[in-house]
Amino acid sequence: MYQSFLCCWSTFKPRHYKLVDSVYPKNELESRPNANIDKLVFYSCSHGEKLSRIGEYLFLKLSRDLYRQKLARVRVGTECFIRLLKSSHHHNSQSSFIDSYLKMVEKLLETNDSQMEDLAIECYIVFAQIDEVQPNYLRRYDSFIPKFSSMCFANRGNRIKQQRCNGLKGLLALIWRATSADYHSDFWNHEHMDKVIPSILFNIKEDDDETSSDNVRFSVNTFSSQENTEPYIIAAECLREIMGKSSYGSFQCVLEPLLTFCDDQKKWLPPATFATHVFKVVVYSIQGTSSIIVIEQLLKHLDKFKTKNVQERIGMATVLSNIVLIAGQSIGPLLLATYNNMLKNLKMSVTFQKSGRCKDVENELVFQETFTHAIGNFASILPDYQKVEIMTFTTNEICKIPDNEEKASIDSYYHHVLASTFLKIATKYKTVYLSNLFTDNFMSTLLRLGLHPNIDIRLIVQKIFHTLLDRKNNLKNLENLQFINEIEELNLTIEKCSKADQMFSRRFITSVSDVFYDIMFLVPNEDEKVISAHIEAILCTMSLFCVEVGCDETLVEMIHLCASYQAMAININNDFSTLKRYNIHMLCGKFFNFISLILQIPSFLQHVKDIINLRKDSLTIDSIENGSFEEMFDRNLIVEALKASGLDVGRFNIPLGSSADKMGKDPLLKIGTPHRKSSNFSNGDSRNQFILPNNISFDISIDWSPEASEAGTRRNTLIENKEIDTINSSTIVSLRQIMHSPNTSSDEIRKDKDKSIALLMPYRKGHIDDVSKALLRDNSSNLSTKIKNIIEKTNIQEEERSYLRNKPKNVFDIAIPESFIF
Repeated sequence: MYQSFLCCWSTFKPRHYKLVDSVYPKNELESRPNANIDKLVFYSCSHGEKLSRIGEYLFLKLSRDLYRQKLARVRVGTECFIRLLKSSHHHNSQSSFIDSYLKMVEKLLETNDSQMEDLAIECYIVFAQIDEVQPNYLRRYDSFIPKFSSMCFANRGNRIKQQRCNGLKGLLALIWRATSADYHSDFWNHEHMDKVIPSILFNIKEDDDETSSDNVRFSVNTFSSQENTEPYIIAAECLREIMGKSSYGSFQCVLEPLLTFCDDQKKWLPPATFATHVFKVVVYSIQGTSSIIVIEQLLKHLDKFKTKNVQERIGMATVLSNIVLIAGQSIGPLLLATYNNMLKNLKMSVTFQKSGRCKDVENELVFQETFTHAIGNFASILPDYQKVEIMTFTTNEICKIPDNEEKASIDSYYHHVLASTFLKIATKYKTVYLSNLFTDNFMSTLLRLGLHPNIDIRLIVQKIFHTLLDRKNNLKNLENLQFINEIEELNLTIEKCSKADQMFSRRFITSVSDVFYDIMFLVPNEDEKVISAHIEAILCTMSLFCVEVGCDETLVEMIHLCASYQAMAININNDFSTLKRYNIHMLCGKFFNFISLILQIPSFLQHVKDIINLRKDSLTIDSIENGSFEEMFDRNLIVEALKASGLDVGRFNIPLGSSADKMGKDPLLKIGTPHRKSSNFSNGDSRNQFILPNNISFDISIDWSPEASEAGTRRNTLIENKEIDTINSSTIVSLRQIMHSPNTSSDEIRKDKDKSIALLMPYRKGHIDDVSKALLRDNSSNLSTKIKNIIEKTNIQEEERSYLRNKPKNVFDIAIPESFIF
């Protein structure tokens, strides 16, 4: 019908067709419509019902002009379309007109002419910026997506850059248009995303120069038409736009093609510059708390590789390490699940490395280091309370008991990697209140790690204590503590201990000293560097406790611990090397020098100075080995000095290490402590000034718990060993030890069992009549029971008489005053 009007006389044409014809200039070479375009626009605005017919008629004329290669008239037709589209935003027939408009754009794209492609892209961009009055639920973009995507891959001719820019601009306009309303759900189909995402990624610049790095976060002009616009800038904008418009359910449709593209194009290979750049753009573009989805999808993709392609796994770990810092506060309720997934991948790598099937151990170690760094970055952006959860989760993971000995070696290395990860997390945590950080569970687990069989883990635990305790940046001044004359030389920041820190000290400091006492037994004997590193770390931890939690309980307990270290070093029964004894003596000297300057107790300070001056020449490895070294710190003098200053020195009477034995029962640790045998006494060693007969006090209580019980006990708080060595019975000390030596736990348990059996046997095997007679006979023969019963009966009778004698009056017999009667 409409085609019949194309060649019809103008007299018989409808008015809107006459107006369309009048728009075209008489000179066919002119590409601009004449002034009649305003009449056409005015007519379409006043007669909205004619808009759809005008669009169809314009499309027919444009199709004819395209067929005849009248490109100037084609430009006139497109200009009319654009003017009418911009003025049709209030008409109900706009949807039908847009259908004709899109047909026109398709027609222009099908020509494969560069000028017509530019014109089509310009028209489509105009369409993308128009708001529709009524949405069209039947409109599809199946024809535009393949065309725009193919233009993005242009690689022939002189207009490669322009073609790619046109394709990317078309995709950008399509993304904006298709995602501007919820009813365009078909755009997120896998079929479409498999074409759109690779087209965008193909044009993103791989080189990590300033231009591309600046383009990660900041947007450019959305529909820039400048000729010098680079394709990679528009591609990054497309990626930002599509990720910003994605909903929670459509992220997977977008990320899967992205991950597949990186796999196919080998973009994961180190240094993974392209993948890092792309994922930074993605994470920056996602809104709200959805950034965690990108991390989860990347971890799931990493699971597919398992133990294959270590180079690509290193690239993925590098990408993770970079993007978790951008996620920020977006990480929320899925925190532990994501962290557990990370640990699972790390353990898989460690198991594969130790299995003997790994051919590239060096790169596997690089992957573990990179992944550990990623985990540390992941934890660094979390709130403090979630960091505590992560650290607690990590310690519990380290404390898991291996199933068998074969798995124990793998787990030992895995635990070392986890401990390194824990240290990275701890460095990101800023401690404010120790009581908030060191909960019962966290502190007990951390102390158990301090007794771990792995020597490297024990050293890492000391560094963790350093990081978490250091609240005033004193660590750098205490790491390599030396002998000093004044405390000001260290430039320490010491503040008054708060009440919360005092509560923390009273709660945990005794457990800390007990465990640190046992840690010294586990320090190796031979390697000088290892011995020095461990003992210096212990000294630093003790000093930090005194500075950061400087209440009386902490200071006294650390002095007690240092005094016990000296007793340990001079005890000849301990299987210590001379080098280890020398380092322990150096630790005691440095710590007593440090703590005496903090306390400023004159007698204590003078004694420490005197001993240090004497030790300058006498304290050598040779003097310790031949037994000529005798310059020790006097325990009695120190205790008296502390006591005179008003400090509680009761803990000095209780040897250290007994509380740690309760932790030693943990099957994870399985630490034998043969060095601790008779460590609390110096048998036959007259140089031990800390263990003298007059200084020994015994605290034996009737409170007792079985060996497997978790309940605390004060029994045998001095003598810890189950057996006392055979010593010379002629000495008073040995006689006292034998006299006060307790029964072993097994003897106590056996006696209790025998007594219980003896009590229960008559009831189990005896006749009921015999049992009753025995009970009656016992009651009748018990004089005290008889007297008690008589007294109780007498008391009851006396109470009854008193009640009857003082019986209250009846309410009717009470005399009421006359003033109350009316």
